[in-house]
Amino acid sequence: RQPEWRREPDAGGEEADPGEEKPDDKDPDLEGNLDTEEVPGEKVDESVSENTVEEEEEELPEETPEVRMESFTDATGMTITYDAVMAASFEVEIQNGRLIAVPDAEGVVDLREEEITQVDTAFKGNTDVKYIMLPTTVKVIGSSAFEGCSALKVISIPSRLTEVGDSAFKGCTSLTQLALPNSVTTIGVSAFQDDSRLFMVHMVSAEYAKLKTIGKEAFRGCSSLEFFCSDEEYRLPDSLTTIGENAFQECRKIKKISMNDTLTSQATCDNQGSSWVTEVSISSGLAVISADAFANCTGLTKVIFGNNNILMTTEIAGNAFRNCSKLGNIELPGQIGKVCTNAFQGCRLLKRIQVNSDRTILEDDAFPNDNPELCLVGWAVSTAANYAKKAGVRFVATNDTESVEYYTYKQRLSGAGTETGQINL
Repeated sequence: RQPEWRREPDAGGEEADPGEEKPDDKDPDLEGNLDTEEVPGEKVDESVSENTVEEEEEELPEETPEVRMESFTDATGMTITYDAVMAASFEVEIQNGRLIAVPDAEGVVDLREEEITQVDTAFKGNTDVKYIMLPTTVKVIGSSAFEGCSALKVISIPSRLTEVGDSAFKGCTSLTQLALPNSVTTIGVSAFQDDSRLFMVHMVSAEYAKLKTIGKEAFRGCSSLEFFCSDEEYRLPDSLTTIGENAFQECRKIKKISMNDTLTSQATCDNQGSSWVTEVSISSGLAVISADAFANCTGLTKVIFGNNNILMTTEIAGNAFRNCSKLGNIELPGQIGKVCTNAFQGCRLLKRIQVNSDRTILEDDAFPNDNPELCLVGWAVSTAANYAKKAGVRFVATNDTESVEYYTYKQRLSGAGTETGQINL
């Protein structure tokens, strides 16, 4: 007698236990296991499926970053082109109109919509910001405002700016040019020091500029600086009255220094050791050429004094032109009342010094005393004649431009006599 149901023999040929119940085809437990149940003798390669997914992800096209170039012209006439997409909005910290901080600023920073009158140390040490646009309301760029911003390439300067503070742009080694409005009156100490790529500082007009003071070491180390105030030459604005110590030291591209007639104070060592300077024009308003002002300027060949009608220079201090080994002939205007000791010592090529006043005080060793070709030209009865006699240098006496009498005191003292006649100097 057969049982009510019988399962077919499985792969092993064994019959099912008659006591087992027939499984329900819809058993949820079995359904859940069907997908994961391994077939005997076969193994699922999971690594293959994972690699396939990764390959599919890599094949997805990359999104091209959006670029939207825009440009604008600031108040000084400089045109700035920038990627507007990069000019993301940053959180800014402003207190009483003073910009205190711009956290995490990088790339392009557009602040033109902000109400700011002064920029403090908001960007100091930031090495990620490249372009900065300031609002027109800014009047002061404070001390160390952008110091150490080594990536900064372009900054727009507002038309109302009056002051660039101490070390404001010190160490901005990527900055190549800057436009300052006529309203700027002060450039502070070390304001642009060590900006080695800065080749131009442009002002809208040298004639109408209001700049009065350039601080100590303001442009020291700006080895690429070639154009100042003008885009064609190095020129000091007419309004300038004071240049600080070493203001343009190591500015090797500047060959000629032309001082405006309003300059009244040039600090000690302003151009000391500037071997690249070849010509200097002295301001008519400069009262004293200070000690060591042009000492060791071994490339200097020409010194021109200002307008005789308004010249106020009364003194050339000690060592002012010491060791200017290529300096040629010079003429001292009548207004110069005193030439101090060693003022021109070491000027080996100095052959002719014309002293236009009969009362100019010439201190001992004011001129090189080891140059046998040196000749002083001046009034027959004058302090220049007395200096030549004492120092034993050649002297030419002249009372007008047509007839001259010249002689050397060494010849006179030795009894050789004098020579009289016409001489072409």
